[in-house]
Amino acid sequence: MISFSISLGNLRLTGTLPKEIKHLQDLETLHLNDNIQLEGEVPSDALANLTSLIELWIQNTSLTGDINFLCSNCEDEECDFRADEIINCDCCA
Repeated sequence: MISFSISLGNLRLTGTLPKEIKHLQDLETLHLNDNIQLEGEVPSDALANLTSLIELWIQNTSLTGDINFLCSNCEDEECDFRADEIINCDCCA
């Protein structure tokens, strides 16, 4: 299996996180941190398809929602999920 990472932290991104992210099923790392104008509800139905995701940084954005479902990705892997308090996430740092 080929895995990959996307690092888009601190790039002044605006708008919402597209639902099409669900097609990146082998994505292990996604950094969107420090993009304060990135807003809207986290597309949890799309992120649920990312079963390889073990590192998600969405702190210092304006994203909202619940990503607790990602905690199940951490059963056999060490995960690093980071989010602000407005995101519901029991396994986030």
